[in-house]
Amino acid sequence: MTSPQVYGPGDPQPQPTARPAHSKRLVVLALAAGLLLGGGGVGLAWLLTSSEAEGAAADAEAACTVVRRTTDLDPVENVAAYRRWAGAAEIAAAGEADKRYQPLADAVRKPVNILQQMMSTDSQEYTDALSAARQACADL
Repeated sequence: MTSPQVYGPGDPQPQPTARPAHSKRLVVLALAAGLLLGGGGVGLAWLLTSSEAEGAAADAEAACTVVRRTTDLDPVENVAAYRRWAGAAEIAAAGEADKRYQPLADAVRKPVNILQQMMSTDSQEYTDALSAARQACADL
């Protein structure tokens, strides 16, 4: 085991090593990316919590666009589709500021709730809820 180097008053002191310039750039880039992502998140939250009727109508239409494109909600076989539908349920919920869209929000949310409770898509209740959500979007 070696003992630590002891320096006297007349001995030259070791100079600290400078950080590479690329680490400063990395910090600046990470900060910029964080600001962009944070700003995007704030903008999305603002958009989704809009209380204007136009905002609610747009939220409902966006949710139904996802519902129309999603054919399967099985979280084991098709995780991406399940996540899209769960996102659509959240978008529809944002449209609840206008009570005309409450039935749509409930209908889109119900298949996700049943799936989360039962962890299965093999029930008549789930099939009926899925059909009701699709019909609510068709009636929009």
